[in-house]
Amino acid sequence: MDHEDKQKRTLGQRAFDNIWFLLIIGMAFPGIFYLGWGLLEIFVFNNTQLKDYLAQSNQQYLLPGK
Repeated sequence: MDHEDKQKRTLGQRAFDNIWFLLIIGMAFPGIFYLGWGLLEIFVFNNTQLKDYLAQSNQQYLLPGK
C-alpha cells in the first residue's frame, strides 16, 4: 500500500514534501530577487547624490562633525 501511495502523489506533493527542496527555494528566491533589484538600481535608476536630491527639494542636511 505504501508503494501505491507514492505513485498517487503528484509532482507538487512530492516537491512540497521534500524539505531540502523547500530550503533551497526559500533561500534562492530572495537572494536572486535582491540581487536583481540591486543590479537594477545600480544600472538603471538615476544615481544622484543625497546633497543633489535635497537641493532639488529645497532641503538641507548636516554632515556629522560639522
